Amino acid sequence: MEQPRKKAGGKIDRRVYERLVVQLQNDIHNGSFINQYELSRYHVLGINLVAPIDHHFQISRGKKNHRPMGTFDHLIIAMGIQLAHVHGAENVVIVTADSRLTDVLEKCKSGLKPSVIKKLKLHIAERVTGRPFSAGRYPQHANLKDATNAQLRGVFGTWPLPAGKMPHVYRWRR
Repeated sequence: MEQPRKKAGGKIDRRVYERLVVQLQNDIHNGSFINQYELSRYHVLGINLVAPIDHHFQISRGKKNHRPMGTFDHLIIAMGIQLAHVHGAENVVIVTADSRLTDVLEKCKSGLKPSVIKKLKLHIAERVTGRPFSAGRYPQHANLKDATNAQLRGVFGTWPLPAGKMPHVYRWRR
């Protein structure tokens, strides 16, 4: 016996759920729409190239009490560092609307003084990651919340990005 449909705000009915499951499976199969980027040991080690800078410069979201970024934010930048290592920093862009993430990334790319590098013990990060610390190690970034059209054109080559025709897919929207 099939369950009745629920109104907006309630649970979705079984038919909609099953169509959404099939659509998600199609989207992730062979990276056709969503491509998984698995966490690796290099990403975890790469945090050593981000966290000391975040903690030292105390970049905040405008609050008085500084709290460093979370591990996930550090991992996003570390994953970008690994992709930049493989594909070249000019070919990798971290796209976000999180100003603090891009502010920390900007600080990482700013060319820190040797005395600051020594103070932050980034030589340990070099030993642990096997990669020397340098501003060129970090990927590009785009803050979709604050960036100007000119900045977005600089990162992507064109802005707004050209839109292509997407195949019809079922999307459930409330």
